[in-house]
Amino acid sequence: MQQPATSAIPKNDPKIIRAWAMYDWANSVYMLVITSAIFPAYYNSVTRVHGSSRINVLGMDIENTAAYSINLGIAFGIIALLSPMLSSIADYSGSHKKFMRFFCYLGALGCMLLFFFTGTDRILVGLGGMMLATIGYSGSIVFYNSYLPAIATEDRQDKVSARGYSLGYLGATTLLIINLIAILNQKALGITDDSLLPRLSFLLTGLWWIGFAQITFSKLPGRAHGIQQTGNYLLNGYLELLKVWHRLKSERVLRTFLLSFFHMYKR
Repeated sequence: MQQPATSAIPKNDPKIIRAWAMYDWANSVYMLVITSAIFPAYYNSVTRVHGSSRINVLGMDIENTAAYSINLGIAFGIIALLSPMLSSIADYSGSHKKFMRFFCYLGALGCMLLFFFTGTDRILVGLGGMMLATIGYSGSIVFYNSYLPAIATEDRQDKVSARGYSLGYLGATTLLIINLIAILNQKALGITDDSLLPRLSFLLTGLWWIGFAQITFSKLPGRAHGIQQTGNYLLNGYLELLKVWHRLKSERVLRTFLLSFFHMYKR
């Protein structure tokens, strides 16, 4: 069941929309610097010793790429299990921004932790930092996206979403270029430690994420909905997933789309 909340969020407020879109500028650096451009190359470099890509993780001898993939899989699994419950708790308590802030700080902390990942002797630092960053990014996005229908009318949601998407690309590209300029000019900067500048890029990513997110948190309302959930708030999210599953079984077009999407993503 649902009941009206005590107050509603004003829709199409330019200040709120700008603040919401700035979170894309803040957190998209994780996607470009950590998951795409710099960290994967750095990880492969420091975990390949004397031509061998085997590493020791908690007493297990494993390929570095396998450890990386398993680590990401665990992170996404944790979010998949927790998101429905946390979303329901946020709906019940009106604490969407608190959850979003928590995951933001968790993800940024994970990025900054990667600064201390210097080699296979600190593989748990590298994998742990990556896991925290992934959980933080994925978790915060759940609550970030929940604000869109609350801050913009239906006819403007596409435009507002595109604005955030554009700022995300611009912000991530800006930081990536700064990092790459520094890395490619290592000798000119007089730096002899080949790992220092990549590790500094991870630290800067976390600081960028936390710093620009403050613009979002300063203006975004505490809750994302004008309605408040009642009933069993620990189970409501999973019950909603069950409804989606039943709907999925009856809509062939939706099933085809999802299968195509995940097949493309896998490739």
